[in-house]
Amino acid sequence: ENNLKKLIEEYGLVDRVILTGEIQGKNYNEQYSKIINLYRSSNLYISTSYIESFGNSCLEALGTGLPVIVGKYHGISDVVLENQTGWIMKNDMKDELLEMILYIYKNKERFSDSSEMIKTSVSNLSWESISNKILNVYKNL
Repeated sequence: ENNLKKLIEEYGLVDRVILTGEIQGKNYNEQYSKIINLYRSSNLYISTSYIESFGNSCLEALGTGLPVIVGKYHGISDVVLENQTGWIMKNDMKDELLEMILYIYKNKERFSDSSEMIKTSVSNLSWESISNKILNVYKNL
């Protein structure tokens, strides 16, 4: 975290980057509401994890209309529509990530106009939609 703070200061991004740490709430609903509000107040969601198998947080971000950048090892990369709902890093290089962030920043109007399309792209992956599909499978057995 200290390295991130130094980089944020070094690149003059103190007024643009928020390191939230753990998001807490009195209960699940309050905590979830805070997380959704953070997504909605953001311009971009980045997850370059090597270990997260699917990426529910990326789905949540997409579900609020937020474009995402994900690593190629991320299971969510199967859901991201390249150059439409987000970008998939081909390499594990910080230069590639920086290029993607700068591209999004320079073209932010395009992506704010795409918010509804981004939300729609994952609407079939809601818990309600998936549970209905599973229920239909069982009904047809």
